[in-house]
Amino acid sequence: MIHFPAVVCTSVTPWINFKRMGSRVNVVRRHWDQREELRAAYEAEHGSDPENWPHRHPGIVIDAVQFVAHAACLGCQWFDVRGHSMSHWLAAATLRVAVRPRPAESMH
Repeated sequence: MIHFPAVVCTSVTPWINFKRMGSRVNVVRRHWDQREELRAAYEAEHGSDPENWPHRHPGIVIDAVQFVAHAACLGCQWFDVRGHSMSHWLAAATLRVAVRPRPAESMH
């Protein structure tokens, strides 16, 4: 059996660190923006006082980043950090749209 030494990159350039951190900040910002949009919609329907909401911790799905959905709560700051892959769902949805029959065009 042949063993190869693991290649470990211990040095990352400042530019790479800058790019990685910028991407992470943008992802977090997109998640938070979507959460606030969903919260505003919920408050428009149920009022802005959480004490009067039908559920103290209403659940939402944040899917602002492509292919990953995160569960979250509007009543607190709980957020499912790991998220769930939507790639299998997306493939199934794409297939359903592709085979959906088109409505007949009107004859006006």
